[in-house]
Amino acid sequence: HSRPEQVFQAISKVVVEAQQNGIIASPPPIVGRIHQEMGLGMTKLQNAMKLASVDFPAPYNLAIVALLSVHMLLTPVAVIAWAKTVAFSGFFSFVLVFCMF
Repeated sequence: HSRPEQVFQAISKVVVEAQQNGIIASPPPIVGRIHQEMGLGMTKLQNAMKLASVDFPAPYNLAIVALLSVHMLLTPVAVIAWAKTVAFSGFFSFVLVFCMF
């Protein structure tokens, strides 16, 4: 089992034991809601894991790399027009380009 599933099981076990021992004095429908919400959280985690396992399409990846390369080449040209010194233009170009990565 994965770590989130182990934590889910441990919390569920603690809640059930606490209800049986009288530590949680809530009526069963409210305690059942705890389990329901935790189950919904696990379902959402599993759905997110399915999305994370899908590869990003190669054409989109290539298009992004191409556009970022053009951006990297044209940004210093645009920045030099309004920066007062070469040092500022280099700094601003670095920040603008690498904030996009």
